[in-house]
Amino acid sequence: MSAGVEPDSSGRPAFPLFHQPFTLNGFFKYFPENNDSLTINITTFNNGTTIGTGRFACDSMVADYTPFVIPIQYILSLLVPDSGFLEILPTTDTVNGISRFFIDALSFDGFANADTVIIDA
Repeated sequence: MSAGVEPDSSGRPAFPLFHQPFTLNGFFKYFPENNDSLTINITTFNNGTTIGTGRFACDSMVADYTPFVIPIQYILSLLVPDSGFLEILPTTDTVNGISRFFIDALSFDGFANADTVIIDA
């Protein structure tokens, strides 16, 4: 799963940004099969040039919604991003099984309504 207009827009600017975020935050559950790993990548751009990146990986089962914080490291810290790209991969490079993940309440620089998003049906 990737955030963008086209499914093949991997690694290109996909959504607008109007400030310099320092973290990507959210909640996740993950049910891997056969040694799969969940990976979340965030990239920020200025005029199409990568200026910041962050990565989160998990290779074990997480049955309850759990918060994550991905620090965004800036290569060119004086530039403000104008766009970003978010990629969520439920598996390693080789599909090993039918791994499942749930992502909720994504936000930049803090948690959005953290008291109300953790709902387990």
